[in-house]
Amino acid sequence: MTIKQLSSVLREVEHIDYTTTCLRLLTYFKEGGCHLAVVTQVEREDNRDPYLKKSGIITLEDVIEELLVFEIEDEYEGRNKEVQRL
Repeated sequence: MTIKQLSSVLREVEHIDYTTTCLRLLTYFKEGGCHLAVVTQVEREDNRDPYLKKSGIITLEDVIEELLVFEIEDEYEGRNKEVQRL
């Protein structure tokens, strides 16, 4: 399958400044309907023009984990753990 074939389901990526708080980001995710954003920051080197640097991605799950101070594991993350029978 090519990108052109997938174009009907593609959408623009949201960009979030790296100084945005988790609480504000949670509100943004709730209002916007998206659950993933690219984290960016403005960089300046010497006397050059500033540019937008991409630092990474953040998801709704990341924000919830930070606010709850609790690691959320999905069905794939715990696969290699030993099963304990009750």
